[in-house]
Amino acid sequence: MKQLASIHSLIYKLAEKFARDAKWKLSAFKVLAEATPNLREFTLAASEDVQVELLDALLKRRGGGDDYCPNATDMMEALRSVQVLPGPGEVLKLGAISFVLHPEYDALFVRECYPHLFEALVCKPEPTLYIVTGTPGIGKSWFFYYILARLLKSTQPPPFIVWEHMTVPNMAWCYTHETGEVFKGERTSFDDVLMNRATWYITDGVPPMLNCLARTVLLTPPDRKIYKEMLKQSASLLYMPCWELGELLACRRLLYGTVDETLAKELYQHYGGVARFVLQLPKANPSKGLDKLLEELHEAVASCDTDQLRMSVGSISTGPDVSHMLLHIVADENFKMQHLVFASKWVAEEFVKEAVHYELQGLVSLLVSTSGALKRTIYEAAVHAVLSKGGRFTAAPISYDRESFWRGIEEALEFVPCTKQAFFEDLPDTTDTPPYVVEGVYAQLQAGTKRGAEMFLAGEAQKLARTEQPEPAPPTQQQAQKLARAKGVVPAANARADKAQPANDAAAKKAAAGKDKGKQEAKRKEEAKPKEKAKGKGKEGKPAQPADGAAASKGAPPSLRR
Repeated sequence: MKQLASIHSLIYKLAEKFARDAKWKLSAFKVLAEATPNLREFTLAASEDVQVELLDALLKRRGGGDDYCPNATDMMEALRSVQVLPGPGEVLKLGAISFVLHPEYDALFVRECYPHLFEALVCKPEPTLYIVTGTPGIGKSWFFYYILARLLKSTQPPPFIVWEHMTVPNMAWCYTHETGEVFKGERTSFDDVLMNRATWYITDGVPPMLNCLARTVLLTPPDRKIYKEMLKQSASLLYMPCWELGELLACRRLLYGTVDETLAKELYQHYGGVARFVLQLPKANPSKGLDKLLEELHEAVASCDTDQLRMSVGSISTGPDVSHMLLHIVADENFKMQHLVFASKWVAEEFVKEAVHYELQGLVSLLVSTSGALKRTIYEAAVHAVLSKGGRFTAAPISYDRESFWRGIEEALEFVPCTKQAFFEDLPDTTDTPPYVVEGVYAQLQAGTKRGAEMFLAGEAQKLARTEQPEPAPPTQQQAQKLARAKGVVPAANARADKAQPANDAAAKKAAAGKDKGKQEAKRKEEAKPKEKAKGKGKEGKPAQPADGAAASKGAPPSLRR
């Protein structure tokens, strides 16, 4: 007891002389009281300058670093004091305390994916290296605070939590659970702490030091340069999903009340599920309207060509940065990457319009190299872009059900270029058939509406819409074989269902009707003339109608007609 009193008196005197705060006094008292007897005696007998130097060294060796961080310590204390952790769709509040890396914020919206993603980090003892990535701007950095809260409220909190951030190069923070304090120092200051397997090591946008045993979590944009070394050591790669509109609106209601809901919805229709652009951008720029808030997206679309986009489709982690505003990563329920999609329908259409106008062959190449949902989106946008420019097109109605695929009669449609584009929900309701026809306007379905999916070209066109459904043509031989395979039946060799069948039937009837060879020979010659004419057209390379019935432009490249 006498020695503890001496230690207390010494620490108080040193704090007064060297202007140390109460937190330092508490930490210094603990570290000296727990030191070995020889070290305590040596410290008590040394000069005051040496005593302070020794105490600072002891604090650093315990994970104290070079500088005590009161704001980070207060944040950790606030997180520890949370009685009940909020669930998805709720807010984690710190009260008067702010987040150390985001001092302008004191509350966190808990995303639907956060609890499940945290469980993925702790559910297995191995691996101990994790990479959490995803589309930039969706909340990976905010997930850091949720990790801290979960660790501090766990039944066995880690003895140390070390973190780094890209905004403070070569520096790190270390939280010691025993003292509740956070110290900041050079990243190498905490080597001993990082050799503890129970330590958590979290870095945001910074490649972590890998010569350690701590459980390491890297939060990063999809940039392979940052995490390639971790992949070499078999790190687990997890993808955070983008936001749904409902999730964004819930966050707006709880934390971004100054952002108009209608504006948030409009930004979502353009930027997609990225909170940085849908919520943070309008909050930081309250005087800007929609057009001003979309300037960055317009620039991204204009500056990204088909080669850059194709490179990003091949590997989003090595593509140009601008592509992340155009392409978003879709993750499955296990946080594995499924595929890429355009940020929004608007982005796809604007990008394709630019490509159709300036680099049509590049767009064709992009269509060939893509697949799945991305290919369908590009193709649909390309059709809209080509149709609205006007021209002569070959079209055929199609009918499809589970057992058959029927193709109607082809016809030529000719359209003049339209002067305006509008969406179904923007056009007035009328009783006309088809509805919503406005002269000179290219109208298409607005994403999210429940009206019919017909697309039509209104203006000075020779034919706007059919009034009667044409009689379906019989299936071709290839279609019949495909249908038979689907039913598990092998079609007979003579069971042909192509366009030549009616001709064979007609020939048989003619043969049975009369035996006059001269008349038959004359008729065969007459029938041969249109066939020869058709062959000549085939040599000229007239495009065939695609099987899916999509409109094909007379002057468009083949890929746009498939």
